[in-house]
Amino acid sequence: MRSIVNNVKTFTDARTFVNCLSKIKKRKILMVISGSLVQNIVARIHHLPQIYSIFVFCRNKAKYEQWAKNWFKIKGVQTDFGMICELMKIAAKNFEKDSVDTSIILNSNAADQNMDFLDQSYMYTLLLKECLIAMKHDERSIQEFVDYCCDSHGNELQEWEIEQFQQEYHQHSPIWWYTAPHFLHSMLKDSLQTLDFEAIIKLGFFIRDLHEQLRKLHSEQFKEGKEKLLIVYRGQGLSRSDFQKLKSRVGNLFSFNYFLSTSPDCNISILSAKQAAKNQKFVGVLFMITVDLSISSTPFANIRNFHYHSGKEVVLFTTHSVFRIEQIQQIDQTSRFWLVTLTMMEHNDGYWCSLTKFMRNEIHGSTEWHRLGTLLRKICEFEKAFIWCVIPLKQTSDDFETWNLYHQLGMIKTELGDYTGAISYFQKSIEVYEKKSVINDPHLAESYTNIGNATFFMIEAVTGRNLSGYTKYPGENEVLLGPGTRLSVESNDLEISDGLKVVHLVEITDNNNETLPAIMNTISIKPKSGSSAYISIKNAYFQDQSE
Repeated sequence: MRSIVNNVKTFTDARTFVNCLSKIKKRKILMVISGSLVQNIVARIHHLPQIYSIFVFCRNKAKYEQWAKNWFKIKGVQTDFGMICELMKIAAKNFEKDSVDTSIILNSNAADQNMDFLDQSYMYTLLLKECLIAMKHDERSIQEFVDYCCDSHGNELQEWEIEQFQQEYHQHSPIWWYTAPHFLHSMLKDSLQTLDFEAIIKLGFFIRDLHEQLRKLHSEQFKEGKEKLLIVYRGQGLSRSDFQKLKSRVGNLFSFNYFLSTSPDCNISILSAKQAAKNQKFVGVLFMITVDLSISSTPFANIRNFHYHSGKEVVLFTTHSVFRIEQIQQIDQTSRFWLVTLTMMEHNDGYWCSLTKFMRNEIHGSTEWHRLGTLLRKICEFEKAFIWCVIPLKQTSDDFETWNLYHQLGMIKTELGDYTGAISYFQKSIEVYEKKSVINDPHLAESYTNIGNATFFMIEAVTGRNLSGYTKYPGENEVLLGPGTRLSVESNDLEISDGLKVVHLVEITDNNNETLPAIMNTISIKPKSGSSAYISIKNAYFQDQSE
């Protein structure tokens, strides 16, 4: 059974089994149960979403077969355990295909779109993948992954499995590991589908290795002058809601958020699609994928010589491969079985190029660590962003990267409401440039600006104009100060919760006072609570009375 599934657990007590089952949320379960317990247990657990298939092992097949027809998750009643294992192999393959995550990418003007209108699961994992592939990974990456498995999955994984992986990783190719009945495959799939960013980052070394092997095989197998077109197939199930979404978006771009396994054999894929259609919750779909080899740059390759089951004909596409939905038609009028025709997207597709450029600009940065930190901040994973900025800080000797990382840490602390910590990191980023005696660098100004963003200004003014009733939002209480308003610093030593500094400013009404210190070009004061006002002061003059 360990050659079929990644983890096997046995139970002799029904109560212990049900309690354990209730704690499993993200994984799917293939369950084998004895005939003596089946009628009592199935009624209690059949509705649970984590139960994918149930198999009954008994002495009297005829006794349970009729009863089992009332429970659609029961996929077999057998007296031969070898037959149970064969049925489990089929179920495991069907689950892998039915559970592959997909995205439909909106087909409109990318330059005018906010990222919130795009498929977030696709967008964020694509950007994360690009960061991870561009990063350098070494033995420390493997050790960190092993430590993560022990700490986070110690109850689910066998210790020998983790040790075997660490000791034998370099003895096999990434494709071998990916296709082997090993926890690595399911962990990668689960992390991409559930957007478990911590797991995805820990698996970054493997994602990069697998992508690189596909890229090299692609360049070897599809050289110029050979075949111009490649047609492959994939049979799987889609939920009714996902299929309806697919039907309404013919002509749009479509992606599998995963490493995509396909077959050059149409008949094998048809069987998989028809098998999926037997589940009333699914629609059986046969994807026919056409690739123009003269214009495609996406890494994919036939992996028969590297597959765990050597010689098996599989064409594997790298994760987040993008296709265009050309046509959708029903194959069999009497069943839920459809043909979806896809074409591999051209690498110079104008819409796609503008879309990816738009998305990458959202997490721009000088280094991959910088981009990764920005991405994690954008999805509000502040604690993880902090950890992944501290790690390279201990390893780099480059001044600019050090500034970047201190700056990122300051931004993260600001988002977490730790303003003392934020100011501390911004000051450290300033010190990097002060040591180099660089006083006009724009990055230095950025650090000073962000220290200002961790400061709350309390302003006393008499010439401002109340804009209540004139702004976009009813009930908004906002005061506008005119251009050239001069303010003096009454005090700057106040402090409220979490280290947030308060500067008390008073408007100068005496026109004869000519003492004008340095100009602050732009100060943006962000709200620190729901009741705080948002104030932006342009070209404000400050007079520090302490001078």
